[in-house]
Amino acid sequence: MTSLHKAILVVFAATFLGCGSKPKPAENNISKKAQAKASSPALPGAVKGKGWKIRWATQDPKDSTKSIPLLIADTDEGELFYKGEVPNLRMRNVNAQIFQEGAHSANVKAGLMEANRKESKLVGTRGVTIDMLIAPNLMQVTADRVTWDTKAHTALAEGSAHLNKAATNKTPVISSQAPKIWMDTKTGEFRILGGTE
Repeated sequence: MTSLHKAILVVFAATFLGCGSKPKPAENNISKKAQAKASSPALPGAVKGKGWKIRWATQDPKDSTKSIPLLIADTDEGELFYKGEVPNLRMRNVNAQIFQEGAHSANVKAGLMEANRKESKLVGTRGVTIDMLIAPNLMQVTADRVTWDTKAHTALAEGSAHLNKAATNKTPVISSQAPKIWMDTKTGEFRILGGTE
């Protein structure tokens, strides 16, 4: 990766992944479209690289000088690109850690993962494995596709979705395959949609 690409990636981390408070734009007579064009990085197509480590965080509401991690990902290949004025991130062969309120809640592997800040969504495809670490709902979910909504704290596994849940003092081992499996990534609760346990 060139020094230019590294510099652009730092800008991306600040604008897309490091979610600090955004300053209010100065009021003037320039149109919103012109302001957006002026503030958008002038990227010659997509920025690509190998061996990226991505940290997605949000500002701590109790302390503006600190951040709370949402995702830490290691990826074989990364690509930063824009859809209109919205930055998007595409990662290949991803190993990621998911956090809830600063606590490590899941490990994720995916052949391909895309992140969209505007929609607060992560989409994993090409064979996804999730290891949920939230006691007592320790479980593993595999699927063709998983969509995370980071604002709603939910995830939906689709396509040959399979769940294996560890036994607890109150419940036996659960193994289920279904078209879809819904998960609450904050509590570890889940629902089997259209399948049988």
